[in-house]
Amino acid sequence: ELLLEFGADVNAQNKTGSTPLIVSIQSENYAVCDNLLGHSTMNLKFKTDKDRSIYHLLAPVITNEKGIEIFHKIAGKVGSEDGLASLLDEDGFTPILSYFKSFSENAENAHQNCYNKIYDAMLKKKQNEYDTKHGRQNSFIDDEEDEEITLRGGARTKQTARFFTGGKAPRKMLATKAARKAFPFTQVGQQVQVTLTPEEITQCQEKTEDEFANLVEKFIDVLKKLIELGAKIEDVVQKKKEFRNKPKSAKNDKLQERLLKEIAKKKREQDQQHHNHYGGGFGSKFGGGGLFGGNRFGGGWGGNNYNQQQ
Repeated sequence: ELLLEFGADVNAQNKTGSTPLIVSIQSENYAVCDNLLGHSTMNLKFKTDKDRSIYHLLAPVITNEKGIEIFHKIAGKVGSEDGLASLLDEDGFTPILSYFKSFSENAENAHQNCYNKIYDAMLKKKQNEYDTKHGRQNSFIDDEEDEEITLRGGARTKQTARFFTGGKAPRKMLATKAARKAFPFTQVGQQVQVTLTPEEITQCQEKTEDEFANLVEKFIDVLKKLIELGAKIEDVVQKKKEFRNKPKSAKNDKLQERLLKEIAKKKREQDQQHHNHYGGGFGSKFGGGGLFGGNRFGGGWGGNNYNQQQ
């Protein structure tokens, strides 16, 4: 924001032709994307040196919700102008084909990200509940904190709070079996970390499926929007630009000519094998020429009297 306030060019390009917006999309820095899209001088109707439009460049982030939000913002500004929604890049992909490719390659990671997000949220909530219930902050045990601990035989003494004392657990912590079941935990150093129960993990998996199904629906909405802007669902991948509409070279002509000669030679060999089979099969009964042979017909199916070249 400060750079732009002092006159930085929002459409400046580096040596590869990338603008600040392109770099922020590639690095998934959505806060910067939102900021740049708010400038009226932002140029979104461009083609890169690889014949890619802004729609192509959104393909890598189209598998997450923030990337989809950025797509709709850009689509609202660019629309269908200059055929950018159906532009063919140098690799033979239109934007809609790029989106299909990106989603198919990253769907598994997107599903795992959904699971991680829900799992972390559930775990954080449970950790906070545990900390609140036991009057702790950040789930750390203070080694210097003295607590009253009930030991075996009913003796009471002041000791540093610990989970494993050889006696009952501290009253201010997991005092009952029910509490332990509700808040299963692991201890890493001095930090108490709760974990999810099998039932909670099942809930997490169910929520993940719902979350991923919602993401798929949003992806389908993106495809529908592209079609509205001129993309075609029946598009197929084309040849790379370097091979597209390329005239035949003299080298290719020679290669083709050589292949045709080899094919003709192979056919002649097959014909000769066929001739030998029918032209020399039954020996001298018909003059040594075979089933259709003999001297009478000039030695075979193509004798002297019937065009030797046949």
